[in-house]
Amino acid sequence: MARKKKSLNGYRAEIDSNDRRIVCLLNRRASVAVEIGRIKRKSKCPVRDPRREKEVIKRAGRINMGPMTAKGMETVYKRIVASCTEVQRRLM
Repeated sequence: MARKKKSLNGYRAEIDSNDRRIVCLLNRRASVAVEIGRIKRKSKCPVRDPRREKEVIKRAGRINMGPMTAKGMETVYKRIVASCTEVQRRLM
């Protein structure tokens, strides 16, 4: 069945709704990063794990189904990883 075309405002409302969900998920991810940071602090592990960071970023590109390019998705994930690393760094 064909999808009914939305108006510009309808598409913008859909983006706004998606953005709310993305922000919620990013904050959930950051909360998990806080818990990981606490474990790292207790274990005296460094905040950054470049191998793990690279793995997470590459996986995001691999599992991406488009229309965003793999490179675009990796760019987004670089910022996500950097922001979560900063959250952990504040705990140290």
